Amino acid sequence: MCRPARTHPRHRQPAANGVRHAPEHSDILVTAHHRDDDHLIISVLDHGPGVASEDLGHIFDVGWRANSARTSDEHAHTGPGAGLGLAIVRGIIEAHGGHVDACRLPEGFQLSITLPATPAV
Repeated sequence: MCRPARTHPRHRQPAANGVRHAPEHSDILVTAHHRDDDHLIISVLDHGPGVASEDLGHIFDVGWRANSARTSDEHAHTGPGAGLGLAIVRGIIEAHGGHVDACRLPEGFQLSITLPATPAV
């Protein structure tokens, strides 16, 4: 089980990325569901351009940043990231026995966090 006292503010990173890269006035869909194998899945879907398919394997690497297609002029006021956020998210989620995934969907870009619903013994 993911205990709130042991989590880090980076658990908000996937939603923050969605807000940062989604088109203005578009919806960000955050869902959570409990899988039959006793895991919790939390997903964030934004309607932004996402990450190029060839880059999906790198988005959780320390220091990796998307190209200009993901960082549009529209969001230039927020400044470029350092390429640490999603790498930190991955480390925290894996430390809790979970994993994080990203994929492109017809409706946008989705980040999903999977965590065990019960503590590992």
